[in-house]
Amino acid sequence: MVDATRMASTHWQGRFDLRHLLLRGFIYANLQLTFIIRLLVHFQDRFDTGDDPPPT
Repeated sequence: MVDATRMASTHWQGRFDLRHLLLRGFIYANLQLTFIIRLLVHFQDRFDTGDDPPPT
């Protein structure tokens, strides 16, 4: 009986860890994506201002 409850608790802990890991990976990927997009937009703005002719 004790072994069954221990197995169930470890199984539940494993599932919880997996969900926590997936959630953490999802949040980390979103942060990386937003950072890369901000970096690309920043460089795009710099290149656009550099390519524009000076106002007369």
